[in-house]
Amino acid sequence: MENIQMKTNENNKSQRNILLDIFKYILAFFIISIHFQVIPNLVAFSRFAVPCFFILSGYFLCKKNPENAGGGILRDIKNFLPYIVVLYTVQLIDFIATKQFRDFIGISWYVPAYFFTRIYYIYICKYNLQKLFFCLIPALLIGNLMLGSCSSLIFSSDIPLVLSRNSIFTGLPFFLIGVLIRKSTFKINKFFAFLIIILGILILLIQINEFHLVKTLNDNVGDVYISTIIGSSLLVYGLTKFKINCSKYIVEKLYLDKVNFGIYMFHTMLGIICQSFLLNNLFSIYCFSFVFAYFFAFIVDFANIIIKRHNFFQKN
Repeated sequence: MENIQMKTNENNKSQRNILLDIFKYILAFFIISIHFQVIPNLVAFSRFAVPCFFILSGYFLCKKNPENAGGGILRDIKNFLPYIVVLYTVQLIDFIATKQFRDFIGISWYVPAYFFTRIYYIYICKYNLQKLFFCLIPALLIGNLMLGSCSSLIFSSDIPLVLSRNSIFTGLPFFLIGVLIRKSTFKINKFFAFLIIILGILILLIQINEFHLVKTLNDNVGDVYISTIIGSSLLVYGLTKFKINCSKYIVEKLYLDKVNFGIYMFHTMLGIICQSFLLNNLFSIYCFSFVFAYFFAFIVDFANIIIKRHNFFQKN
């Protein structure tokens, strides 16, 4: 019985697809390129990064029991809170020191959108509305396009950015695409998975042409196009089938499941504060953000261990 338990644990440890963790670090770089806008064509290509983050969220979270999902959200808030507190604290200190508002926190729209999307999905599962919302994915994506990059063509003017940055039209359809990918039982080998990845990248390259074809104010922040939707979905699908398994223990010890969030939260803050020597060099900003986020994740993890030990000794 003990041997069976050990084998089960070993199997569970090997189920993590490390390629998806590496992919999230690559996505973080493209997020940085959108926000610093150093290379226009790279900004256009990078618009796939946010949709891919939402797709991956749906992929990783759909297997969890919806009845316990509320606890998972609270746990995520607890994990994200130190990053958010540091970001807002530095923003306040910078405002007091420079007497000007240099926006470090504008990028944090993604965080509430992420949590609202998760809450929607809890209720979708609770009331067994999956089929309805899966059928609504095309309508939600069309709403995304209408509120975003295509708004000037449809309404003769750009819709305010705040309306296109929401969890219903931006987060939910891509999250549900991730759920569909996870539920897919269609099996393909690595060769075909690789071809799908290449096809996804080729379709994403079309974003550059669409960027020049449809120029709107919102293009500067990378709103999605049709090629973004198709390319992102194919790319993530191919990566989930092109598996490189790794022990979950190793992933956690290397902080592969934590640091990319730190890069996302801190890169604008670090890029602006350290502009004098980073000089808007995207790779330098990425590396600096990675190192900062890595050590911050280590400190947070270490603090949690101390708190847990302190609570343990108090109970005993």
